[in-house]
Amino acid sequence: MKKVVIAEAGAASNIGSMALILNAIEIAQKIYPNCEITVLTPDILNVVKELKRHYSKNINVINDLLVFPRSKNMLHKILWLINSIFFLLWCNFILCFTKNPFVCIMSRKRKVLKSVSEADLILCIGAERINDVYYKTALLSLLILTIYERMQKRVVHFSLTIGPVFNKLTILLAKHVLNNSYAIFVRDTKSYSLLKEWGISHPSIFNSFDIALLQKKCSDEEALLVLKKYGINLNQPIVGVSVINWAFRKVKGPQRMDDYNLAFSLILDYIIENYGCQILFTPTVVGGAGIDDVQQSETIKSKMKNKKEMIRVIRTSEGEFLLDATGRKNGRGAYICPNQECLKKAVKSKGLERSFKQAIPQEVYESLEKEMTELETR
Repeated sequence: MKKVVIAEAGAASNIGSMALILNAIEIAQKIYPNCEITVLTPDILNVVKELKRHYSKNINVINDLLVFPRSKNMLHKILWLINSIFFLLWCNFILCFTKNPFVCIMSRKRKVLKSVSEADLILCIGAERINDVYYKTALLSLLILTIYERMQKRVVHFSLTIGPVFNKLTILLAKHVLNNSYAIFVRDTKSYSLLKEWGISHPSIFNSFDIALLQKKCSDEEALLVLKKYGINLNQPIVGVSVINWAFRKVKGPQRMDDYNLAFSLILDYIIENYGCQILFTPTVVGGAGIDDVQQSETIKSKMKNKKEMIRVIRTSEGEFLLDATGRKNGRGAYICPNQECLKKAVKSKGLERSFKQAIPQEVYESLEKEMTELETR
């Protein structure tokens, strides 16, 4: 029986990481039907729980070779780092004499190395691991891959994004790892260009796509039920927004999350006012360790103008345009600020015409101006 190891899998709390795991399993099963699959992840319990929802047969799930400690104790982290470096050096020393280093390892890492040594193929789905901004352990991840390659394993990288990378040692090691890989599938043009710029001479580099996008979509009926559950008006345009708690270290542009949050809130307010759209936040990481996109979405939402402070322009079933101060009237709607200035901006930018997807006569605007004046004088 063929064996496949899916390495560098993320946590189940990250929807994108879980989609990568599920689709990597599908790809492995297409390459080797009825193969034995082992997933390496730091989040065993939750990944197992998710996999049971999709597969009747068991998929092996074990700890990754190195699992970064969640402890906030700095001494604990330093000791973990020293131990990890010595372990990797020991593995590389053993590989000078045998391609199966697990024979000299007695800890739980022996199980991981044994699974790798028996594998016919290793699918790496670390996605953004080759950067030294978001991943403080980028070098360790690359050193692990050198061990797999020294074990003479075929390593395929899926959905790879390169950078930002500033550390010269990280770049040097990344070049070595990628040049010795079996195949590389990057998910964006910038990463593809960067590999060429680095002089990666590997013949099997593909400017591909994110395999998370292969995830089977739900039915239209299921999607409509979800939207209705959260009170989304299906007669009004919807803009989906995904925000994240970014790390801005050494990155040019906004240096603080405050700038990021304010910029996003202003953009979303502009979309609402000029295009009459509903904003639908779609978090990727939910309840993760130290990271939660729901909290980040709430932070940006709190900086936006309250809908209660805005007024709705509706088009009734009879084709009549009205101001809806209550927000409860039936009809397709668009939101604007409750003053003449906002209405003038909407007229000038043709925001209402885009929202309602039709030309709006001048007399309609005049009627709306009169209604707005009446509301302002109340």
